[in-house]
Amino acid sequence: DWMINRWLKRWSSSKTEKLLAWNNKEPKIWFRINLLKVSVNEIHNFLNDNDIDFIQNDILREYFSVNSVQRILNSKIMKEGLVSVQSPANGLVVKLLSPKPNQIVFDGCAAPGGKSTYINELLNEKIQIHSYDNDQKRIKKMQNNLERLEVSNIECHKSDLTTDQVINYDSGLIDVPCSGTGVISKRIDIKWRRKKEDINEMVEIQSRIINNVSKYLNDKGVLVYSTCSIEEEENWGIIDNFLNSNHNFKLDKADKFIPKEYVDKKGCLSIFPPIHDLDGIFAARLVKK
Repeated sequence: DWMINRWLKRWSSSKTEKLLAWNNKEPKIWFRINLLKVSVNEIHNFLNDNDIDFIQNDILREYFSVNSVQRILNSKIMKEGLVSVQSPANGLVVKLLSPKPNQIVFDGCAAPGGKSTYINELLNEKIQIHSYDNDQKRIKKMQNNLERLEVSNIECHKSDLTTDQVINYDSGLIDVPCSGTGVISKRIDIKWRRKKEDINEMVEIQSRIINNVSKYLNDKGVLVYSTCSIEEEENWGIIDNFLNSNHNFKLDKADKFIPKEYVDKKGCLSIFPPIHDLDGIFAARLVKK
């Protein structure tokens, strides 16, 4: 009830009802084609040859969804590292970062590594990526994924990003721990497990992470802050407070890097599931002056 009442204060009843209906639908599972190993057409031919119906994403052509998810998960194209599970919403976060070849890239809260590996694929492995997480089990899962994809230029680090020092970097991404209210369709336990107080706890952690890791960004570098939350406190609340306290940073408008339909009025990536038919994601691109 607290979650629904919260949304009704922010949105109309019809908009809230659309969100609730979305959360109760069977989630659409997306796969990303590894362009380092195979072409989009080759994967489409494989799907057609095996009578697997698929839908190609309109914005990012290397993403596709299927109804026969288990057939893909158990297929040779998954085992051989030709595809990975990832939503195009997360792909848009990487596009917003827009890293350049030969940069040092920092990926925080990175495991199991979907964004790190997509960065690597987009730049044809001409980049040095350092991926950080505080959970050893998740790091092990990421290392297994890197092995499947035969990736050798991504280094994994166990670290508490609220306090620990990280490598100095040119482009960075922090997909911070959050309430997860943008992905309830995939994690239905959130409806029952989350408490109102959890959001305040998340905001505290998110603030500590962005304030800590931003110290290690090189001048003129880029840091993207992202969540899978649709709550204002975890999104614009964090960004506004950060910019008010760090005058050596500025917001870089997202519509220079991703389609305008995914950008809110203030210039950040903002995906509302019923409208965009994707997971609820927020991301801000920050530039160090």
